[in-house]
Amino acid sequence: MSKKYIYLIILFSSIIFVTFLFYDYRFKIKLHKFLITSYDKLTLKEKKYEKYKDKIDQGYLSSKFGELKFTKIKLNEKDFNVPLGYIELIKNNIIFFRTNGDLIILDKDFNKQNIINNIKNFFNEDLNKKYYENEVYPYDPFVINPIRDILYHNGFLYIVILSKEIINQRLGYTTTILKGKFNLDNIDFDFFFKPNHFAFGEIDTWHTGGRLIVDDKDNFFLAVPDYGKINLINDKKSIFGKVIKIKSINDYEIISQGHRNPQGLYFDMNKKILLESEHGPSGGDEVNIIRKDKNYGWPSTSIGTHDVYVKFHNHSKKGFEEPAYAWSPHSSGVSQITKVNYNSKFKFKDHYIVSTLSGKNYYYGNHLYIFKIENNKVQMKDKIYIADRVRDIHYDKTNDRIILSLENQESIGIIEPN
Repeated sequence: MSKKYIYLIILFSSIIFVTFLFYDYRFKIKLHKFLITSYDKLTLKEKKYEKYKDKIDQGYLSSKFGELKFTKIKLNEKDFNVPLGYIELIKNNIIFFRTNGDLIILDKDFNKQNIINNIKNFFNEDLNKKYYENEVYPYDPFVINPIRDILYHNGFLYIVILSKEIINQRLGYTTTILKGKFNLDNIDFDFFFKPNHFAFGEIDTWHTGGRLIVDDKDNFFLAVPDYGKINLINDKKSIFGKVIKIKSINDYEIISQGHRNPQGLYFDMNKKILLESEHGPSGGDEVNIIRKDKNYGWPSTSIGTHDVYVKFHNHSKKGFEEPAYAWSPHSSGVSQITKVNYNSKFKFKDHYIVSTLSGKNYYYGNHLYIFKIENNKVQMKDKIYIADRVRDIHYDKTNDRIILSLENQESIGIIEPN
C-alpha cells in the first residue's frame, strides 16, 4: 500500500475520531473515563491511597492544607447503614438522629444518652406489610428508615421524613417536616409541613433525599427529590424535584425546579446565597447556587449520561441554569454542604466543604471537597480522603471542628486542626 493511501486512511480515521469526540457525548465520556483510568494506573494512585488509609488509622487526614486530626466515636451497631443518620449541633452537644428513629445526644466528653421521642408514630410501619411489597422491592432501608434530615432552630428540632399514606386506596409517598420542642427527657413531634402532593405507584427509593435549612430571616427552605417521577418535576402543582420555601403547614412557594435527588442544602448567612447539592445520573453530580424561578435542567439536561431522559448536556444553551460545579465523568456521591468560619484555625478557613458518599469509586467518593465560590462558580481547592461514606457534615463553630456521620463504620467523625 502506498504512503498516499496510508495518509488518507489516517486522515479519514482522524476525522471520524474528532467527529465522534465533538458530536457523540457518550463517546467523549467513555474516552474521558479511559484516559483517567490510564492516568490513575500510570501514576500509581492506588498506592497513594494506601498511604492515606495508613494515616487515617493513625488518626490523621492528609490535605494540601496540612495534616488534620481525625477522631472516630463509635455508635451502637444496627442492622442497616444506608442512610445511617443525620447530625445537628446544640452548643457543646452533638445530636444524632438515626434514620430508624433512635435519637442520641453526645456531650462534650462524647458520653451518649438516648432521648425518648414519638417520631415512630409517623412512620406508618404497618403500611409496609400491607402495600409495600407490591410497590417497591421489599425491606429497602430507604423506605423502612425514613428520616432524611434534622435541623435545630430556636429551641426546636425539625425532622424531614419520607412519609407514606393511603390516598383513595393507593399508597402515596411525600416529603413532610415534623417539629418538636427540644428536651433531654422527651420530645413530642407534630407536623410542621404536610403537603397535599403525593407520588403514587412504584417510586425510585434511591431518589428520596431531601434537606431543610433556615435563612437569616427565619424562612425555611426544603429541597425535595423527584422520587423517580419524571412527569412531576416540571409540574408547578407538585413539590417533587424542587426547592421550596415553606409558608404554612400545607402551603409553599416554589423557588427553583429541575432537581434530581438533593442531598445537601446550605444557606450562607454572610453572602446570602443558598447552595444545593444533588446526585446526577452516571456522573453529573452537582453543586448549585439556587436562584428564584430558575430551572436546573433535570430530567432533560445533565452533564452526566442517561439512556432514557437526558437529551442535552449544555444547560445554558437550552435555557437552564448551569451548575456551579459538576463532577464528570464519574460521580462523587455528593452529600451535605457546610462552611468553616473566617476566624477558624483551619488553614482552609472561610471555605465551603461538601461531603460525599461512595461515588463511582474511592478516588471520587469517600472524600470531603474543599471549595470557594468565585464569579458564581465553584473553585475546588482540595479534596480530603475520609475512607468512608459521609452522609452528613457540620462545622462546629463553638469548638472549631468538623463533625461527620460515617456510614460504613457507624461512627461520628471529628476533624480538628492539627
